[in-house]
Amino acid sequence: MNKLLIVGLLCAVILMTGCTLQSGFTKDKLHGYDSGVLWNHVYLLNDHTTVYCFDDDRFIPILEQAKNNNNITIEVAYNKYLLRGALCSSGQEMESVVITNIKIVD
Repeated sequence: MNKLLIVGLLCAVILMTGCTLQSGFTKDKLHGYDSGVLWNHVYLLNDHTTVYCFDDDRFIPILEQAKNNNNITIEVAYNKYLLRGALCSSGQEMESVVITNIKIVD
């Protein structure tokens, strides 16, 4: 019986990690980004309340391009998950969301 309970709890935790609470996107200029141990962080120029977290290195060339050219506007698509991204923080009182896609817009 205990093994069944443990397996049930494990399955519940796995299902909750993919539970999306909020989805959205924003367009802005890049203020900067940094790399952390578990998560990388993106900061946008006009958004001082949200840290955008990502763990996909495919976004770095787009961020480098936006960093080197201040005229580039990026569109960031994000999700806020129930558990995924819980360990992503900026060290400040900011909401954290997980980036699902970044692209350059004109």
